[in-house]
Amino acid sequence: MDLNGAWKSTCKVLLGGEIGDLAGYERYLLKYVEPVVEKKSCLSGNSTYLSSDQFSAGAHFISQNEIPKYQKRLADLRLGINEMKDIESIFSSISEAACYCGDVVLGNSHNVSDSSRIFNSTNVKSSLEIYDSKYVAYSSVARYAECLFGSNGIGETKFGIRNFNTYQNTRCFEANVIYNCSDCYFTATTGDCTHCFFCFNLRNRSYSIGNVALSKDKYFKLRDSLLEQIRTELERKKGIPGIIGFLENTGIARQPARKCKNSSTTMLDSKNPAQPISELNSAFADTTQLLFGKRLQPLLDYRKWLYRHVNPLIAVPSPKSGKAVHAEPLKYNIFAASNNVFVKLDESLALSESSIDACEVEKITYENASGKLDKISYFTPEAQVGTNINVVDCAAYGYAVNALECWWPVHTKNAAYCGWSRQSENTFGCSIIFSSKFCIKCYNSTNLTRCFEVSDSFSCSDCYFCHNKEGCDNAIFCFNAKSLRHAVCNREVGREKFLQIKKLLLGHINKQLDEKRGVGQSIFSLHQEK
Repeated sequence: MDLNGAWKSTCKVLLGGEIGDLAGYERYLLKYVEPVVEKKSCLSGNSTYLSSDQFSAGAHFISQNEIPKYQKRLADLRLGINEMKDIESIFSSISEAACYCGDVVLGNSHNVSDSSRIFNSTNVKSSLEIYDSKYVAYSSVARYAECLFGSNGIGETKFGIRNFNTYQNTRCFEANVIYNCSDCYFTATTGDCTHCFFCFNLRNRSYSIGNVALSKDKYFKLRDSLLEQIRTELERKKGIPGIIGFLENTGIARQPARKCKNSSTTMLDSKNPAQPISELNSAFADTTQLLFGKRLQPLLDYRKWLYRHVNPLIAVPSPKSGKAVHAEPLKYNIFAASNNVFVKLDESLALSESSIDACEVEKITYENASGKLDKISYFTPEAQVGTNINVVDCAAYGYAVNALECWWPVHTKNAAYCGWSRQSENTFGCSIIFSSKFCIKCYNSTNLTRCFEVSDSFSCSDCYFCHNKEGCDNAIFCFNAKSLRHAVCNREVGREKFLQIKKLLLGHINKQLDEKRGVGQSIFSLHQEK
């Protein structure tokens, strides 16, 4: 079965019939998904696809399959490593050598197109950060998924169209923040539910529409009628507003509660951010001592710099209480954030008792649903799993200790201003960082130790300003390389020369940190940033 065949089969399973070819629904499926970034290769001029849009305007790119050609080109360059006497000569040398790699497809993967950071996955199109999955298109950040389309933030799901931040679900259409559910349509913040349509904030429920429990026969009769309406609309317009648009529409007319103090559309804009606890200040100082040879405090002084290249979490007031609701800064949440639909987790649980009037259930149609469901169509982006200690202003966390302004800190200790730090310790200003420790401003990487400004890398230690590396130890300004030790610009220079160049670099870093509370260069832009 090819990808288009998987799409048609999924439509039959979810909607009761086919609605046409996958290609006709690209715009609809991509609307709320983190975008794949298209760039041109500096070696071939062909398109290459990346999972980040943070790169500076002057950055150069290559494809994964062009790495051998890139390595040959690098070997032919005279980088003048032995003549590197000052920081200016170092940055001058790397500007010609640095290239960022797209089309990253690794492991047992095949039939992948227009995608990046795909691992052990097959039949994937226009997607990023997909792991151990098959038949995936127009989606981002998914693990153990099958037949998934237009979805974002997915774990262990089969047969899903436009699902967002969901886990262990089967046969779900237009679902947002649902867990352990099956056969659900236009649902949000539900758990352990099956056969639900237009339901919100429910737990352990079945055969319900508008949060009203129905007999099995009555449910299927109404469900089939609604699905026929939706199929007709999709075939006619090649898209519908969906669960996110539905929530936006139902929330627009609401009168929000008094805005919570110091709340804003993003935490970064807040005039009075939370003070870090003492444990985080100490952890940050320990980490800077290891990386820069100098203990830096307080953590709050470096907040703006640490947030650069990390999307800050959203904070908006609940329309129910005015309390701040925290959400991951992903595309689907950004669309919904300003429309009075976010509520606190405890408020969501209380809303599970609400429903539309039972007499209105049989009158509900796809066209009039948003008006009839206005009083129940809230959801919470907040989630808490396991035991958590000293977690402040975070969204969707589990088993976290000492976390501040993070989203998805899971099995993590000492994290601040991070997005999705998992099984890690002492991470600051990082995004999608797994099984790592003592890292500052690292991105899309796994198993890093004592690293600074490293992206798209695996199993590396003591590295600075490096990209797309594997198994490297003590490396500076290395790109698209494996198994290097005491290396600068992809050349092993020996311990003595390496330490000489590292001393120059640390002097430059510490001078900027002292004067500006941040470093101008980043792994995404190796020229001086203002």
